[in-house]
Amino acid sequence: QGPRAALAAMEEREAHHRAERQRRRLQSCDDPCGADAVYGDVSGDCAFTSFDVRVASLVILGSSLYDSSAFCAWRQTQLDPTLDGAVSTADAQYLLLAVAGKRRFLAAATLLPEPLQAGVAGTVATVSVTVVEDDSAAASEAQTTVRVEAAYAAGAYPDLVVTTGADEGALSGDGNWLVECADQGAGVFAAAFRPDTAGGWPEGGTLQVAVMIETTDALGGTDSDRQFAFLGSTASPYLEGGFAFDPLLSVTVNAPVQPPPPAPPPSPPP
Repeated sequence: QGPRAALAAMEEREAHHRAERQRRRLQSCDDPCGADAVYGDVSGDCAFTSFDVRVASLVILGSSLYDSSAFCAWRQTQLDPTLDGAVSTADAQYLLLAVAGKRRFLAAATLLPEPLQAGVAGTVATVSVTVVEDDSAAASEAQTTVRVEAAYAAGAYPDLVVTTGADEGALSGDGNWLVECADQGAGVFAAAFRPDTAGGWPEGGTLQVAVMIETTDALGGTDSDRQFAFLGSTASPYLEGGFAFDPLLSVTVNAPVQPPPPAPPPSPPP
């Protein structure tokens, strides 16, 4: 009875104000799914506020007020800021902490090249992560840190060469590499690295990468509300929180490209 009553009360308050919000939205928001799209905007009013947290909570609770299947692709994406492919209370919590300025949105992430080529000396894997703040502005290193945990034959190649970013100098709880990304500007953070082996990447594996986005307050303080791993990490402090490694990105390491066979010798003259 308690949860149902709470949901009914939320729906009643929502219905009371819905028409007015719709009128205002139409006056100030032309394209919430395109040109006016805003990160975190679940409601479609071209802004990210606590109202979006409320809408996301109602969707998760199964309220009849919002049919998320009718949302445009952008609004549906904003329902899953944790990027785990499921809409849950963890996403509503993420939005709540983001609207409070404690978390950032991961806008894009890539791991290149795809595939990695084994046996080529000096080949680096490059992780690029685009991060935006609660107002959709580009994040910067001032109060945002991006880290990666990279797994490749865990523990077999402990030494790492980092060409972009900084080696954290220790392995994760699972024996994976840890690299802090470098701020490239415009909200992009990047790390580039390779195993410290003469022959390049060893053949026959998969490089997997988890991305951790962490923030600080104006005084440099942080806590668990400001730390999040996509999708899971065994770096500190996540390991101490009971998390397991769960990669966001992966790339295969292919066998070395074999040179073509030599051309046959020319035929002797008749």
